[in-house]
Amino acid sequence: MKTILLCLLHLGAMSQALWAQTPTLQGRITSAADNTPLAGAEIFWLDTTTGTLSDEEGFFSLPVSLPLPAQLVVRYVAFRTDTVAVQTITQALDIRMEPISTATLDIHSRVMATEISRIETQKVEKLNTDELYKAACCNLNESFENNGSTDAQWSDAVTGTRDIRMLGLDGPWTVLTTDAQRYPRGIQRGGALGYIPGAWIDNLSVSKGPGSVAQGHESAAGTINLGYKRPATAEPLFINLYGNQMGRLEANAVSAAHPGKRLHVVNFGHYSQLQQDNDLNSDGFLDLPRYRQYNLASRWDADLTKGWSAHFGGQHYQEWKDAGQTTLPGSFLPSEGTTAEDWRYRVDMKTQLYQGYAKLGYVFPQQKWKSLAVQLDGSHWNRTTTLGTRVTGLRPLNLQQQQANANFLYSSIISDSRHQFLLGASMLMDNNFQQIDSLSIDRQEVIPAAFAEYTWKPLEQITVVAGMRTDIHNLYGMQHSPRLHLRYTLKENWVFRLNGGRAWHSPSPIAENMGMFVSNRRVILDKSNLQVEANWNMGGSITRHIELPGNRKGYLTLDAYHTRFTSQMVADRDADAAEIRLVQLNDGSYANSLQVEANAEILKGLDLRLSWKGYDVQQTTAGRLQPVALMPTHRVLANVGWKVGHLSLDFTAQWYGTQRLPTLEGNGITRTPDYTFLLTQATWQAKQWAVYAGGENLLNFRQQTLIQGANDWTGSRFDASLVWGPPIGRMFYVGMRWSLPTKENRKGAGALPNGHHEHDGHDHEHEHNPD
Repeated sequence: MKTILLCLLHLGAMSQALWAQTPTLQGRITSAADNTPLAGAEIFWLDTTTGTLSDEEGFFSLPVSLPLPAQLVVRYVAFRTDTVAVQTITQALDIRMEPISTATLDIHSRVMATEISRIETQKVEKLNTDELYKAACCNLNESFENNGSTDAQWSDAVTGTRDIRMLGLDGPWTVLTTDAQRYPRGIQRGGALGYIPGAWIDNLSVSKGPGSVAQGHESAAGTINLGYKRPATAEPLFINLYGNQMGRLEANAVSAAHPGKRLHVVNFGHYSQLQQDNDLNSDGFLDLPRYRQYNLASRWDADLTKGWSAHFGGQHYQEWKDAGQTTLPGSFLPSEGTTAEDWRYRVDMKTQLYQGYAKLGYVFPQQKWKSLAVQLDGSHWNRTTTLGTRVTGLRPLNLQQQQANANFLYSSIISDSRHQFLLGASMLMDNNFQQIDSLSIDRQEVIPAAFAEYTWKPLEQITVVAGMRTDIHNLYGMQHSPRLHLRYTLKENWVFRLNGGRAWHSPSPIAENMGMFVSNRRVILDKSNLQVEANWNMGGSITRHIELPGNRKGYLTLDAYHTRFTSQMVADRDADAAEIRLVQLNDGSYANSLQVEANAEILKGLDLRLSWKGYDVQQTTAGRLQPVALMPTHRVLANVGWKVGHLSLDFTAQWYGTQRLPTLEGNGITRTPDYTFLLTQATWQAKQWAVYAGGENLLNFRQQTLIQGANDWTGSRFDASLVWGPPIGRMFYVGMRWSLPTKENRKGAGALPNGHHEHDGHDHEHEHNPD
């Protein structure tokens, strides 16, 4: 596979001489509200599959594959779709799209809550606010309840930490980006989605398999891109409040301002807490930790002159968690000289982040297909944890990271837009410290890298993207990451995609297995044997887009992926029930993932989504290749959404198959029961107000024994890390959203005096129901 991929990387460069130049249409996509460039907008010829995406500065170049005049369609999330009548290509188009306020969006809009683009080379699921608001969406961990591609797993029964899993691979193999810029990374990646409030997000996109080489070297499972509310188009004020019966309270605020004609800012605020004791199974331990969190962020966009633009901002959060035992068994008697508090098992955790970023872009005024970009970011992250009892000794579990990163990007075309390329270089500096008990890892990493990506579009139905990235790690030497993506469209509604490549990352055995340490197991690690973790991933998808009567639509899709590890750090809990052995494997562990999904508006206002996913994930523990513990072999999801008037109703059912438990007490392999998880929500929306109420785990199913050895918490068999089901039962919540609409006198800012868009003198045909 390596040889095939490396050879295909040079395919496009050898083929360009075989093709003569064809005419191309050039232009730029911006917001009519403030002239902010719209990156990632879809531009395609009506009734064809010939299309492209705008770059970070909103520019695009599109082959003219049909006789003029012709209709050009421009589509972007949260903006009204435009249809442009193109007569000639002698002048670049200046297309200014009208934003759709999330507060005033018509509830009968034909925009699907989740869509799959026909044009993008990778299969990308785009989730807008309609999808995000189907659940309470308190943070990003809880925003994927209706998504079949991702799984949010609990790490343990005490700290309440969750992380995302894709393709059967744990969190570090999924790259997170915010508006296409990588964040977070490294040891702060674990549980990071719990610190991103859902109310701050305007849209999400999820893609599977290896991503672009520009996004780094780790994306084996896929990429999740978070689209924050944009400074130029966010509401002047947005408020979200939430509360549930477990005692959880949340408040979010988003506020946009426009200090100057070319400067826009949006500020975010979040506060949440849970101070109520919840011990539904009466084992003396909290089912959910008590906590307090505040979170602040600010993002700025500046549209500078002569082709320059700038984006910068920062974020700070702090969280305090208190978990563990609330009561001791009634028969317990403290020994002489001690108190009950000395014997209480406790977990105290404090997490804080300081992070900033800046992006500077330049588009050549006379060559608008050519651009430069510089991306900078830095962060300081710290998590201090103590767990255990005062009598047996409080165990330190500490993680720290200081990180700085710089990316330099240059993109252009060769001859015409059928041959595009991206060149880049990066520098990552990462100082991190990990500690559990007396075991610690203190590591300084310096990783310069260079990468190149070539896009070849020989025909309107075919796109090939080949990339190569080379990183030079100061500890692990030179690492190569080839990537290949193919797209073929058959008869417009069938899209076939293949992708593959190599991914690697530096092992962080303590940070990545933090939930396992909420136990009395001994931790065993040979630090001298640490190697990079690496794998090869290949797979693809088939998508059938469906056009239904009444301008309704849907899709059917099939995904299949295989990941083969060449090196992997494994936490072995099967070899000894009293130990966690962190072991480096080089024996070819693997993960297979298969998913089938159907999504359609079956009747006006009635959406249905059905999804089945199966995993076969194997790794060597206790000396034999066996299924990974605590991973459902099957998952089925069904979601029904109904909109009528001001009312939206959503109902989701999830069925989880059985899971293998780690070997306990040497009694061999055991499996969990399967279970069903139901949740529902009703939302009433009127103008800028929305009130919602819902329930989760309506069947009241919960894992009864969350903690092994809860009655002997000082013994060697105490273990709170074996979580396979919901820790709490039936739960109800209420909330509200309110937004101050954008002022009418701002909607036309940046537009031409006659109210039309500038495009060779011809008017756009606006579609009032965007698709």
